Amino acid sequence: MPFWAAASSDTGLVLAEIGGVLLFLGLVSFVAARFKFSAVPIFLIAGLALGNGGLIPLSVSDSFLDLGAQWGAILLLLLLGLEYTAGELIGTMRERKSLGIFDLIVNFLPGALLALILGWGITGALVLGGITYVSSSGIATQFIKDAKWQKLESTKRAVATLVVEDLFLAPYLPVLSAITAGVALTTGLISISVALVITGAALFFSARGGHIPHAPVILGDSATLLLMVFGAALAASGLATLIGFSGAVAAFLVGLLLTGDVAIVARVRLAPLRDLFASIFFLFFGLGTDPRDVVPVLIPAVLL
Repeated sequence: MPFWAAASSDTGLVLAEIGGVLLFLGLVSFVAARFKFSAVPIFLIAGLALGNGGLIPLSVSDSFLDLGAQWGAILLLLLLGLEYTAGELIGTMRERKSLGIFDLIVNFLPGALLALILGWGITGALVLGGITYVSSSGIATQFIKDAKWQKLESTKRAVATLVVEDLFLAPYLPVLSAITAGVALTTGLISISVALVITGAALFFSARGGHIPHAPVILGDSATLLLMVFGAALAASGLATLIGFSGAVAAFLVGLLLTGDVAIVARVRLAPLRDLFASIFFLFFGLGTDPRDVVPVLIPAVLL
């Protein structure tokens, strides 16, 4: 068989598999909406069943899975940023400073202590403590959306806590990378400084009434608006990732900088895409996890 024919056959099989999975997700989403429950757990379970080591593994590459999950996370956090302003979040964080400290204590310390008890050492304690402390913004965002809690005051406090946790990644990831990979501490400190400067500048600029400039024609043209907003989020996420900063947080900051009419219109027109990529994000999150790796750590995870 010619090479091109074999490649075409493989591509067709992968497309058919992904198409079948998306149809399944559509049916699950319909049933979830009909009976008013969140489809997120089912999406995650489906990903575990169809991923490497699952019941029916799909023939897709790791890079494809990573890219799909990143796109979903970027769009979810972009839409979350569009829901709020920097002033609201900063005000909430100032009022609830004790909440952030309490969140750090009750979530980071148990993971770190368990790692020390299991004999994983200081590095293991830093890793597991970070895992138990930082919540999944993508999962939380989807639950907030499914429950229609966006405008509740308690949701603003929860989002502020999530933002603090995500911003914690700015200094945490470079330091952890330097420790685990043996990178020079100076390199880690540079990454931390750059990340904190970017975050601080974006929040300060947005809180002072700054915004990303836009022409009136963008509001009237759906294609232009979607390309500009989503393109800005992807570009910011890509550049942030290159310097060791969280791409999802960068997309969130882009959403904060989009205010007024453009934010309102963007929310409406990006909503269908958000739901699509949210489904793909949770599916790919499950696909990227080998169920066989879950079994040995299941008991410690349940205890945490």
